[in-house]
Amino acid sequence: MTQDEIMEIAKKCGWDNPANNMAPLYEFAKLVAAKEREACAEICKKHADVYAGLEQNPTAKAAWAACIDNLDAIRARGDGVSATICTVTYTKRDKAKQPAR
Repeated sequence: MTQDEIMEIAKKCGWDNPANNMAPLYEFAKLVAAKEREACAEICKKHADVYAGLEQNPTAKAAWAACIDNLDAIRARGDGVSATICTVTYTKRDKAKQPAR
């Protein structure tokens, strides 16, 4: 989230005095967004684990890869990296579960 987005939400909640120290609010919003991103990434990981455990066929392999791509893109948003330029990286655990090609 950008500071402008955080400020817009704060104004909707009645916190519209720019003289107030906004630093704690910005930090709070960043922590909430990070927690939500990680929760979404974990859902993708759980789905990838399910697909990795299925009988391997092109559909299961593609579904597994899509889940991992989504997981990486979600986590990259927290790094300030655009999802469109995110490269897929796998941990050793992910590689071990990757379906055979």
